[in-house]
Amino acid sequence: MPQQPLFQPAGIGLLRAPVHPVGADRRAGSGPGADEHGDPAAALRGLAADPLFREAVEVASPSLAGLLARVVDAGQDADPARMRRAVRALASYRLRMSSRATPFGLMAGVAPVRFDAPAGSPAPAVSSVARLGAAHRRAVRPDRAWLTGLVADWERRPAVLRHLHVVANALCQVRGDRLVLPYLPQTGEEENTERGSRNVQGASLKHSRVVAAVRELAHRPVLGSALTGHLLERFPGATEEAVDGLLAQLVAKEVLVTDARPSLEETDPLAHVLRVCARVDSGALPEYGELAAVRKEMAYYAGRPFGEGHAELRAVTDRMRRLRPGVHLLHVDVALDAEVRLPAPVAEEAARAAALLWRLSPDDGGPAHLREYHQAFRTRYGIERDVPLTELLDEGTGLGAPAGYRRPAGTRTAPHREPDQDRDRVFAALAQEALLTGASEVVLDDDHPAVRRLARDGGRPPESLELLAAVMAPDQEALGQGEFRLVPANFSSPAGRLPGRFGYLFDGPDADGLAMPARTGGAAADTGPLAAQVAFRPSRPRLGNVAQSPRWLDRLLPVGCFADPGDPAVLDPRDLAVRADLTGLHLVERATGRLVRPTVFHVANPEWDMPNMARFVCEIVYSGRRRWQMWDWGGAAVLPHLPRVRYGRTVLSPARWRPDEALRETDLPFARWWERFHAWRTRWRVPDRVQVGRADRFVGLDLDRPGHRLLLRHELVRDEHCVLRETPADAAGLPDGWLRGPDGPHHAEVVIPLRAAPGAEAPDGNPWATRRPTPRRSPGAVHLPGGDWLHLSLYAPADRHEELLATHLAPFLGELPDEVDRWFFLRYTDDGGPHLRLRFHGPATALARDLQPRLHEATSALHAAALTRRAVWDTYDPELERYGGPEVMEAAERVFHADSVAALEHLRRRHARRERTEPLLVAAAGFADLARAFHLTEGEDPADAQPSAGADWLLRAIPKDEGRQRGFRDRRRQALPLIDPYRPGPAGDTDDALRTLWQRRAEAAARYGALLRDLGERRWSDPDHVLRSLLHMHHNRLIGIDRPTELLAHAVARGAAQAHTDRRRHGR
Repeated sequence: MPQQPLFQPAGIGLLRAPVHPVGADRRAGSGPGADEHGDPAAALRGLAADPLFREAVEVASPSLAGLLARVVDAGQDADPARMRRAVRALASYRLRMSSRATPFGLMAGVAPVRFDAPAGSPAPAVSSVARLGAAHRRAVRPDRAWLTGLVADWERRPAVLRHLHVVANALCQVRGDRLVLPYLPQTGEEENTERGSRNVQGASLKHSRVVAAVRELAHRPVLGSALTGHLLERFPGATEEAVDGLLAQLVAKEVLVTDARPSLEETDPLAHVLRVCARVDSGALPEYGELAAVRKEMAYYAGRPFGEGHAELRAVTDRMRRLRPGVHLLHVDVALDAEVRLPAPVAEEAARAAALLWRLSPDDGGPAHLREYHQAFRTRYGIERDVPLTELLDEGTGLGAPAGYRRPAGTRTAPHREPDQDRDRVFAALAQEALLTGASEVVLDDDHPAVRRLARDGGRPPESLELLAAVMAPDQEALGQGEFRLVPANFSSPAGRLPGRFGYLFDGPDADGLAMPARTGGAAADTGPLAAQVAFRPSRPRLGNVAQSPRWLDRLLPVGCFADPGDPAVLDPRDLAVRADLTGLHLVERATGRLVRPTVFHVANPEWDMPNMARFVCEIVYSGRRRWQMWDWGGAAVLPHLPRVRYGRTVLSPARWRPDEALRETDLPFARWWERFHAWRTRWRVPDRVQVGRADRFVGLDLDRPGHRLLLRHELVRDEHCVLRETPADAAGLPDGWLRGPDGPHHAEVVIPLRAAPGAEAPDGNPWATRRPTPRRSPGAVHLPGGDWLHLSLYAPADRHEELLATHLAPFLGELPDEVDRWFFLRYTDDGGPHLRLRFHGPATALARDLQPRLHEATSALHAAALTRRAVWDTYDPELERYGGPEVMEAAERVFHADSVAALEHLRRRHARRERTEPLLVAAAGFADLARAFHLTEGEDPADAQPSAGADWLLRAIPKDEGRQRGFRDRRRQALPLIDPYRPGPAGDTDDALRTLWQRRAEAAARYGALLRDLGERRWSDPDHVLRSLLHMHHNRLIGIDRPTELLAHAVARGAAQAHTDRRRHGR
């Protein structure tokens, strides 16, 4: 079990609740009839009788509202099939308005939530409260698609553009004589386009002298009229009309972006447009007054009581349609009339559940597409090299976007996801046992066999996250006494993403409180990562309605939108680079080398809604890192029934049923379908009240109600992936009751932000990249075939590498031409598969004349013996950034050479069964000896010196991990005689030949370490990182690519260093 809490509550959260009380749709008594042949017009009239519901429908679906107006108000006839579809849709809305807490128009809203201080806290005690009134407040703004389309039309007018500031789009790339913009989002005309039905288009135009001049002059924001003047000065033969027309075209293609477009951080986008366009002459923009009038009428509508705003709503939407036609014109959020302070145990329970879910989260090193991309990055660029972000994501100059990126679509293939078979077996056994015993619930605790089997206590938990959970309790008193259950529905990390879009609804302490977890989660001081809020234009402008969020961070990272790159608060993407270490990728500021931690404060879908660059900079923080995740059944999710899973007072996963495919057939009469469903329901013991949906989008149904059965069938047919699950009340065994409004209890969900507890966020042995400016390589840094370096890759299965090295290559490598002054090998894997990389240095003529023919003969014999698949002559691209720069690269290569010779001798002896020591212990001993030698001072004899610097480094650089430390304790008796960082190796019973090889390696490492330290500020990498790389490559040569074994060898070396240090400290 963890020795300390992993997470602690932030003290504030967000309430989400529907505006109607539980069961309001049942009391209304309206909806679909018992079959599909009832009177739909009568049903429509019944549904339209509630003025608040009618207004909510007008906001949510103007097309449905129009049908209601024609059928109910005007008495017109409509197609019966269309009316039945409308009845289903309206009944679903009615259900949503009383059972689903997800904010949506007037159907559900939000309010801040405070939590009591924990017991024993110095904060003064405050009584819990849960008040929900009826004076909810609308927040009304134009639909982003409508507003974007309007502004896009205005800014293309030369007479308007002269008064706007423009700046060159940083996403543009020069390819030959063309200027390419890979991401050109929609502008509003396509607001009804379905997600994914068309890909985001790009733009391409000739990169003429004039266009190049425009981009140069608009590197920073410039007024349109001033830009026209500058261009006329540069190109005196041009006319003002021609220049204005060109600029308007460049704005239309978004090569230039204007300040008229409100960013996602503008919480009042209409006010922004009016403020910017106030500079424009009224004659050039006659519609300005109408837009100002729209703002006033929106305010009138926002101020009306709920259910009494029909006239004002229609007045403002009619005016908006006259200004610009559109279907969706307004976006409305609701600030609930609520005051809620919850007991501290509610948030503490969320923190406890989050800790277990972290321990159960698979240690997979991040998303599969980022793991593949990290491997591709290392293959092409190596470790510690800073690659400009814009260059990396360009398929012409770099790797392009990772697999699965769609904005725009790339060419990389999604990697195959290997199932976690051990995890799947454990979870399948849980489900099977529940089925056999008839148990409806699996109850976990920290000592449960499944937890003991799968829980991992290592790694660095996220700096912050937030859990969205239904809070179930019969009343407020029971809640205060601890009689409650949490039923998590979703999460986000970092904290701030779920409440972000609603931050503008509140001010004062509430607004500051909601922003606080976002500002403190990972936004460290000057020495830590630089937190930056990512700004972008979503692929479809309507997405801006839900991707809007306040400016919560000081630094802004704009992607393809208006910003001043000269503003100290702005991070220009062109000034950022990507760097790899052994486990993942990092984003750094090129000028300082400081790590950048980008984020957004909304939950837009990164796959479909964000440009590739914005998605990449947000996802890179997960590269190489274990991710927190909700309860995931894994492979067991395909089972027809899964039991409820509970941990303490938290339902980690409600019971779930996957309907038979026969229930999705469309040609059965309803009565026959219901018989089939009832039989399935009886067999699997499905309760009367369920939720239907998938992911976090579920709506509650009562299967005793005929109309709900119709809705259920419709959902099963419409969505082949939807499932049934028990309601939060059934899952918790407690009703909705603690949040009571004037008309009864409301369903309530709470966003509970959590921060990593002090000490829990310590690094996991894979430290962040060194803070250093990006070094500049010389053109001759890369060694192509035919020069003084020869690089050969031998492709063969990884399990044959030891045999190849020990038996077939060792004799060859022992008889190299005298002109080869250094060589080394390493094991690697790329798209072509596992292989050995052999590199030889010497005069180019000697390599071509003497070595290359010998290599051809040796590799031909290996290929004929079916020991290798292929051999490839390749380019040697030294990892200058990883090993300190060009001034010390030769010294580094001489360490590689000495380590290769020593490792090859160990492999030869191991293969001949002359070395019985466990390879992991040999690797750990090599770690200790390299650490000792690397820290020797100038002129010190490696054979005689007994410094403590190496031991100190091992204790400082390798974090203590209790799980891996058990590996040292299991080997302690064998390890201590072999591994001693105070003495030159190898320790134990070894012959002079092996001792000589270790001494040569120690001499090379000592020389290299001293040179690196002497470089001071001129070195390209920190000595600590260099030494970590030497240890990594030592393990690579001796054992291979096996990260778990490597980390265990680290732990053994650290444990031995600690033991020897303790002995010396106590004089033993």
